[in-house]
Formats: sequence, C-alpha cells, structure tokens
Amino acid sequence: ERGGAKVVLVGDHRQLPEIEAGGAFGSLVRRLGAIELTQNRRQREPWEREALDDLRDGDVAEALAALSAEGRVVVAESGEDVRQNLVADWWAATSAGEQAVMVAARYRDVADLNARARQRRMDAGQLGGPEVVADERAFAAGEQVVCLRNDRRLGVVNGTLATVVEVRSDDCSLVVETNDGARRELPAWYLEGGHLDHAYALTIHKAQGMTVDRSFVLGSDRLYREAGYVGLSRGRHSNHLYVAGPDEDEAGHQPADEPELDVERVAAWLGRSAAKRLATDEGRLEELQRQRERLGELWRERDELGRQIALAAREATERPEAIQRTVGTEQVPGQRASVGHRQRTKGGWRRASSVVSRVWGGPIGDGVAAELASDRSGEVLEAQRQRIRRASELKEAIRRQAAVVAGGEQADPPDHLLRLIGPVPQLRESKHAQAWREAAAAVASYRARWGVHGVRDAIGPAPATPAQSAQLARVRSKAALVASPELSGQEQEPWDGMTLGR
Repeated sequence: ERGGAKVVLVGDHRQLPEIEAGGAFGSLVRRLGAIELTQNRRQREPWEREALDDLRDGDVAEALAALSAEGRVVVAESGEDVRQNLVADWWAATSAGEQAVMVAARYRDVADLNARARQRRMDAGQLGGPEVVADERAFAAGEQVVCLRNDRRLGVVNGTLATVVEVRSDDCSLVVETNDGARRELPAWYLEGGHLDHAYALTIHKAQGMTVDRSFVLGSDRLYREAGYVGLSRGRHSNHLYVAGPDEDEAGHQPADEPELDVERVAAWLGRSAAKRLATDEGRLEELQRQRERLGELWRERDELGRQIALAAREATERPEAIQRTVGTEQVPGQRASVGHRQRTKGGWRRASSVVSRVWGGPIGDGVAAELASDRSGEVLEAQRQRIRRASELKEAIRRQAAVVAGGEQADPPDHLLRLIGPVPQLRESKHAQAWREAAAAVASYRARWGVHGVRDAIGPAPATPAQSAQLARVRSKAALVASPELSGQEQEPWDGMTLGR
C-alpha cells in the first residue's frame, strides 16, 4: 500500500492443489469474488463442457453419467486389459495424425504406459538409428520427451515438451526441438541425472495446462476430484477414462462375465477433494458444519412435531361431539371473542377450526384445533399444548440457527450460494448485504430441512411435497430480491474500471 503497488493473482483453485501448504488463492476467491473466464473454449462438445463443469464443482454423479452415456468411460476385465486398450486407442489416434496423450496419477503407471507406447513406435519403424541410454531409459531420434528439471542455462524447465532430433553417441547427449520450435542441447549429465523422460504418457501434474486432440486417462484409486478434472479436460475432441471392472481382485483375476462400470467406486475416487485450506479456515469450517448439522436436527424435530400434531388433529375431527365438553370458553390466541359459543354444531366446529388454522397456520393451526376438540382432559390435553408450544419455539430457533449458518457462510461463501444469489456485497451494512444474508439463511434452512447436499446446485431436485414447494418459493423470492436493480445497484462501485464479481 505504501508503494502504491497492486497484486493480481491468476489461477484456478479447482485444478491441482498446492504441493505442501496452500489454500490462500481459493480462500481469497471465495471471500472477495473474482473476475472469471466463464466460457470453455477447449472442449468442442457442449455436453462435455457441462459434464466437466459438474466434475469441477463436485457433482460427480452427474459428470460420470454424462461421460458413461457417451462411451467415454471404458471398462476392461483386468488391469492388464485396461492398459492394452488404453495404449491401443492412443496409438490409433496418433496414427491418424492427431495429438494425443496418455495420463495417469502414479509414476509407475506412467512408466508402464510409456514403455508400451515406445514399443509400438519401435515396431512401426518410427524410432531408429543410434540410441543413448541414461538412467535406464533409452532415447532415439524421433522420441517424444519431457524435461523434469529446471535449468535456465540449457533453456529448459520442468515440464518442457520436446522431440529428439539428433542423438550424439560420442558424448551421449541429445539435441531436442521444444514444442515452441526452439532447439536445445541436453548434455549427458542432465540425462544421467534422470531429468529426461518419455512423454507418450504423463503424470497429471505434467499434463496440467496441456491441450491436445484426445486425452486417455488411466483410472486408479489415486485419482481425486481436482486430478480427474485436469486429466479429463486436456482433449479438444474427446477425453476417455479407463478403469478395470468392479470385481477384479489384487491378483488381477476377473470373472468371464462382461464387466460393468462400478459407478460408486469411480465416484468415490473423484468425489474426494484434495484442495488445501488455510489453517485459519479449518476450525471455522468445522464449526460451520456443526452449525449446519444443528439446523438439520431442529428441522427434523419440528417436522416430527408437526406430524404428531396433525395426527392428533385428524383424530379430533372424527369426534366433533367432544367440542362442547372440552372447549367451554377457551379463546384462540389473537382472537377477542370466545370460540365456545360457536361450538354448538358441526358447522360451528368447522368454522372454529378454520379460524384457529388461520391464526396459527398449517399443521400448528390443526394442532390448536385438535387441542380445543380433544375429548379428554389432563395429560392428553397438556401433551398437545406442550407440542404446540415447542413447535412455536422451534420455528424461532430455526430462524436464528439459519442466520448463524448464513453468517458463517458469508466469510467463505460456498459455490451453491454464489451461483444462486451472487457474491457477498462489498458494502456489508447496506440493504443489499442484508438481503443477501436473508437469502443465504433461507437457502441454508431449505437445504438442512430437505437434505440437499449438492456442491453446485443450491436447491437440488424438484420438490416432492407441497411443503417443500412452498419453502422453495420463499427461497426463490429472497434470491430474486438480492438481484433486484434497486438493491444490487448499490454495489456498482468500479475497481480499476471493472466491477468485481463472479
């Protein structure tokens, strides 16, 4: 600030996480908002872009369903068959003149795929002449290679991709041409140090940032969400995931039946996130999860009470003759006149029940009507009163708890909130900010009550009950208020000529 400097951070916190400590970039994005590239220009197929968005956002089931429907998940009977199929498909693509890469999470898998691919090229006569052998790897002219160590003197960095154009047997060095057209000489000491490898298959970390025509990803239990997203988004035309059948044992044996995709197993791999968090965020996020669970508990208790009250109401409506004996001159809360004089006929009962329902609303109104209509005194009537009283208390407790959850989410908004109601307003005390918090509380309450856990979608599947539809309507109403021009216009404060936001 004293120097008048500005820091611009560029990246994607949904791709491969930091190697050691990390999480600052993602935390800043969630707290402050970000200017984003929102259009995918790599994948050609619209359905594939959407599937990758689902995978990136954690909706793994949706992503796998789309990939499987398009034949992009290839299942073989054993690990050996998986590798053979993967290399065969890679070979067919490269033989057709397409740019293709094989990707795996483990180094030993990359080495195995590279050896198989190199043998294919040797058999096809694409590699020949003298070879240089270093660190148990052989390199010939025409070889595709990747540098594994930065060396500014040689003009290469970790991840530089190149093609061997000359093998110098006299000093065991190589001349390579990098993918950007530059020629570099790699001396024997660089090769012998294990700093050069074949590049037919790459680790996911090495493939990050690469664009090819087709990508072939070897699935394993080392995959996780961010790695799967990176590996399955390298190809313009197609990206395939190869997995062994669900019944393969450690020895690689598999029944002769046609293998089927074990969606749950693959979803478990890709469902794990390795994203780093700031140490200062961990305790807060754990507490926020506890608050969400508490909100769900309150809703479950309230819905169970509503069920019990409604059941008592239905029983009472079957015995209207009991009204005269029980109601007497008891008043409905909020009404001036006694309802006792209205209980002399069934019609009077129905009118009284209607009044009570309007005063209390929904199942609570039914419960009060049931209380008034009960033909037994004492403990039954008192139990009903206690249920009604507790339901009223829970309504307020849920409101307060939802506000607590919304306050916790305001510091680090989850994606489902950002997608539905936008970023947290910068003017924290404005009417816009208040509307944002109220909408966030409504969303938190809805998700806790109806068991919505989606990372990307705030409201989940279509409502299954009238009560759920009614609550969803309130959520949408509050979300619409946040986006209204009257409120959102307060936040249009320029920052270097641009408006911050997602």
